[in-house]
Amino acid sequence: MKRLVAVTSFKWYGSITGLIGAFTIALNLGISKYAFFIFTASALCWLYAGYRAKDHPLIYMNLGYLGINFIGIYRWFF
Repeated sequence: MKRLVAVTSFKWYGSITGLIGAFTIALNLGISKYAFFIFTASALCWLYAGYRAKDHPLIYMNLGYLGINFIGIYRWFF
């Protein structure tokens, strides 16, 4: 039961951080570049949830998102 609660918590955190990141990008403010860090947190949460649920499509999708976020962080900050 605790495992299910932990996975559910990560799903909610992943969903909320994903929405915050998308909203930050949509506002197109000076802080929009920091949304890549928020999206990274979202992808990591979903990776964990996918791993615990043995959901391979979810894992691979979020590995892709994680890579895209690393590219965004690199391009905006380095």
